[in-house]
Amino acid sequence: MAIKSADQITIVDVTDAYSVLLTSEAYTFVGNTDGVAAGASCETEAVAYCGTNQCSNVNVNSSNITCPTGITATVTNSGTARPKITFKTTATISTACEATIPVVVDGITVNKKFSFAVAKAGVQGVKGDKGDRGEQGAKGEQGIQGVQGVKGDNGADAITLTITSSNGTVFKNNEGSTVLTAHVFVGGKEQTIASDGTCGSIGTVKWYKGSATSGTAAKSITVTAGEVTNSMAYTCQLEQ
Repeated sequence: MAIKSADQITIVDVTDAYSVLLTSEAYTFVGNTDGVAAGASCETEAVAYCGTNQCSNVNVNSSNITCPTGITATVTNSGTARPKITFKTTATISTACEATIPVVVDGITVNKKFSFAVAKAGVQGVKGDKGDRGEQGAKGEQGIQGVQGVKGDNGADAITLTITSSNGTVFKNNEGSTVLTAHVFVGGKEQTIASDGTCGSIGTVKWYKGSATSGTAAKSITVTAGEVTNSMAYTCQLEQ
């Protein structure tokens, strides 16, 4: 199984318990044929709730963040309501990976996952053959030069996947529902996904709840508040 692209979203049920979420839980780097080079960056913010009230003192220490090889993390605004975590590549990243972010609220530590995916550029198409040389003209005249061969097709465009939620990402008092929908783009153009998750010849969209290893093939899934205890991450992958 090859993962062509992925995204993740967390649904939160706000009660009197603490709920911690990231404003973004996944990012897809767009790279070259080898992957994404050093110097690329992305960011997210940590937000916490106690019941329906947003916490004003959320702490994230960059030295406690576990990053994959080739990625570093820095933190700004720790101790505020929205500390920002910035990730930066320090080497070429060619495969999907994830970081673990310990978020501390009122002495309680919640480990959040941030996933990285890499959309590699397609390989350049093969150059067309050179046209045949023209025949020698009579009486020593130069023959007409052959026509230049047709240039090969460009390689495939980068593939990205995003998730949208019809009713936000926060339930209150264990009530409500939302529909999560996958969107696949090739070179910025959205592709058609069938209800069974099939996305043409590109692959199949599958949904994974929490740490589940068995996914559900579908374009959209419905999540109800009864399925969420404090928070639950839903990962969507385009697989082939």
